[in-house]
This record gives sequence, structure tokens and C-alpha cells, in this order.
Amino acid sequence: MWLRRNELEFTLVTVASRSNFTSYFLSDRDFFKVEEVTGIRNAEGAAFVRQLGGSHRALGENEATLRYRDEDWSLQFLGSHRVSVSAFNNRQALEPDLARWKAALRPVFEQLDGAELWLPLGIGNHSDHELARNASLSLLAEDPDLARTSLVRLYQDVPYDSKYIDHLGRVLRELTNAGAIVLPEQVSIKEAYQCKLELLSVYASQFKVPAIEHGVDASSRVGAHGQERLEHLYRLERRPGRLSPLRMTLDAPQVQVVLPHVRRWLKRHAGAPLIRILAILPPGRWHEDVRLLTASFPAATFELYAPPAAAAEADAVHFPRVEVHHVPAGAGAWARTALRLALRRPSPTLILSGPRYLEARLFGLLGPLSDTIVVRAMDHFMLALNEARRSPGTD
Repeated sequence: MWLRRNELEFTLVTVASRSNFTSYFLSDRDFFKVEEVTGIRNAEGAAFVRQLGGSHRALGENEATLRYRDEDWSLQFLGSHRVSVSAFNNRQALEPDLARWKAALRPVFEQLDGAELWLPLGIGNHSDHELARNASLSLLAEDPDLARTSLVRLYQDVPYDSKYIDHLGRVLRELTNAGAIVLPEQVSIKEAYQCKLELLSVYASQFKVPAIEHGVDASSRVGAHGQERLEHLYRLERRPGRLSPLRMTLDAPQVQVVLPHVRRWLKRHAGAPLIRILAILPPGRWHEDVRLLTASFPAATFELYAPPAAAAEADAVHFPRVEVHHVPAGAGAWARTALRLALRRPSPTLILSGPRYLEARLFGLLGPLSDTIVVRAMDHFMLALNEARRSPGTD
């Protein structure tokens, strides 16, 4: 953008311009006023693009944190929900969210009048990046008249493209498999790299440059073979047809691994009277998960076993078929809980392991008759469950 500032007039569009997120999330500072943070974030966007001679357009959709809870938070709220918020941010957004983002973006695309359109590839695990990509590309696929006279470029998300190389390749393959033609373009930014860092410093409420400089540096060296610094774009010569959000999500490979197990588990226990969930990792979207779980297992009561990190999220959902049981922190407490449940009547059990996958598998072995399924995150299970309901299959 810096290199082309004298030939293009940029309009920077922020879809999720309503926010309560700043770097204070990471330092336990009490600064969560939505109106104030939104004002700061939008002022940063406007200040950034003014240095390029352009303008900023805020579309007013909620950033991920506010989709978790849309209100002015307190430090106490963040402390009790921190892990759940993190899990939520990394879950694939719901279809109503996608519909809202598409509706917000449509007028932007309708008003392009031949302007170039630069879109993110949505690399990484943050649902906002994924939403921006899915909303944009699905609009272009569904309506050939949108941006019909515009040159469309896709850009690699910095610094995430250097960390998630496999995801980058998979997104590009999915575009190609859906009929798109994307031509890679490499732009040397060797002379502009310091300007890039200075421009990034405008977003001081979100991060300080030293905190992300290593990743930005790594991104600039992807594909450069040590010779110079590059930015990577892809010229969209032909639009894709219908795209699968599931296949383009970061965790699609993990979902595909658990899908046949979830499909068989659903068939075996569709009429189960009791299902246990051990949430070593908080679900992150429990109030929505309950709806799909109760629809999928209409006869079941659910026992949710929640550690301190998941307790606030679990306790906030009041549903007659859900019983919440608190578990103290630590592997020992989980082992005791698993052993106690093994002595009770066997019931189908779901364990959300997070990084403790091997430990969770061992906990499951304590109750061999309970038909335990272990997944790393609730999103893996829920995406697989959705897919199993849509296409029962014959796994």
C-alpha cells in the first residue's frame, strides 16, 4: 500500500469496527468501555490510512469478543471468562454471523465502480479473519454482478501466514478446487520495510510493534529465499463456485479425523438418557452448543464437568436438561473425577482435552464401558456433529 500510495486512493474497510479489545486484555487493566475502545480503534484505522492518502470506513459489526458478550466488561468478568473467550475467538463463526457480515459488505461491493478490491485469505485461528474471507468470497461467488468490473486481489494475512503455512496452502487449494483461478503476485518491500513497521505502530492500542515484529519479519521472508522481503498477493482471475467454510477452517483436518467417530457415536447414542461432558478446555460457546446437543440427543440430560476456567461460562447457561458440576483445577482433580464417574452407571462421555489430549485419553480408559470420545476442542466436535447430522454416511 505504501509503495502504491501515489497511484491508488485507498479506502480501508473494517467490518468488525465495534470492539472492546485492547492490549490491556493481556495486562489485567480495567479498560473495557465499548464506546471508548471503539472510538480509539476506529481513530487508529483512520490515522493509518490517512498516511496513505486514503479514508477509513467502519461497518459497525461486533468483533469476536463482543460476540461472546456484548456489554461493558469488568476486570472480574475477564478474569473468570478469559479462557472461554479465547476458545470462543478461535471457533468458526455461526451462520447468522456470516449472514450479518455479508449484508454489511454487500453495499461496499456494490459501490466499487471498477475499483480494485483487496481481500484477506483468512489465515490463522481467529474467527474474525475467517469471517472476513468467507463473507467476501461467498458474496462474489453468489452474485456475479458484484464487483464485476473490479480487479480482485487476495492477500496473505501478516504475520499469520508465516505461522500457518499449511493452512495457507489448503485455503488456496480449496479455492482452486472450487473453480477459482488465482495467480500469485510477489511484491518486493525491501525498501519499504521500515515504513511498514512505522505504519503498524499506529495500531498501538492492539499491540506494540516489538511484540509482533518477529512474526512480521518472518512473513516478509516467506518465499524470498533470503534475498529480499516480499508481500504475497493472488490475483483472482476467475471466481470460485460454492465454497465450504468447514474445509477452509484452520482445524478442518482435525474435524475430518473425528468426523467418522462422531458419526458412529451419534448413531449409537441418539436415544441416550444421559451424556457426560468433561470440559478440561472450556467450550467457548456453551449457550449455543446446548441447542445443537439437545436437538441431537433429544432424550438426554447433560452433565457438564467444569474446572474453574470454564465455571463462569457454564454457570451462565440455565437449561433444564443441563447439570453443571464444578471440578477443582489440576490433573489430580480430573483423575479423581474420572475414577468416581467410572464407578457410576456407564454413560456416553465427551472429553474436551485442550492440550491435555493424552491425559484425557487415560481418563477415558478409567470408564471403559462409557464409550468415551476425546476431542481437543468443542469446535471440532460441534463441526463434526453438524456434518454428521447433515450427512449421516456409512462410516
